[in-house]
Amino acid sequence: KDCPRDGAILVFVPGVGEITRLITELQYRSEGGGCRLLPLPLHGGLPPDQQRRCFEVPPKGGPRKVVISTNVAETSVTVPDVTIVIDTARERRLCLDPGA
Repeated sequence: KDCPRDGAILVFVPGVGEITRLITELQYRSEGGGCRLLPLPLHGGLPPDQQRRCFEVPPKGGPRKVVISTNVAETSVTVPDVTIVIDTARERRLCLDPGA
């Protein structure tokens, strides 16, 4: 089955550290002559102007937008031009150890 060539990719990862690492890797691969990508972070710690960039639709023929987000945004955010969603099926949970 063919994948759509247009539209953004939305990737869910467990935390900000994973977002940062994935953005660095995608930037490196994009600069190396591979496909042109525009990796963007999306999490609650970003200033509003940086969060807004994720919702802007890039011009046709430009780099493909890849929004990398924590799972917090999974049920509360809609990125309008997303055609592919990748969920790593990993999450962080805060747990209390009653014996500690």
